[in-house]
Amino acid sequence: GENLEEAIAREVYEETGLHTLSTEYRMSDVWPFPRSLMICYRVTVDENEPIVHHDGEIRAARWFTAEQLREAIAISEEHSNSGQDDPAKLELPGTNAVARRMLDEWLAEKP
Repeated sequence: GENLEEAIAREVYEETGLHTLSTEYRMSDVWPFPRSLMICYRVTVDENEPIVHHDGEIRAARWFTAEQLREAIAISEEHSNSGQDDPAKLELPGTNAVARRMLDEWLAEKP
């Protein structure tokens, strides 16, 4: 009974406690379950709202500037390549995942 934008706003709130201010369709891809589709939107929220993990799907969430994200990606990849086990490292989606493509797209827009 809800359209995609309403479903996105509900999911964002359920998983982070953040209210969606706007949504923008970005891309879609097949999901590894039968007859499923992943639909990706870029969502704008009020970054001053506290993040609250309502349903336990998300273990951690935090804000990054483009520079901080680039640095975190570099450190994460360095640790992955060295075989080091670092519980504090950033967990990233694989480079072929739409979530990673969205991160890379966002970073390409930032100086």
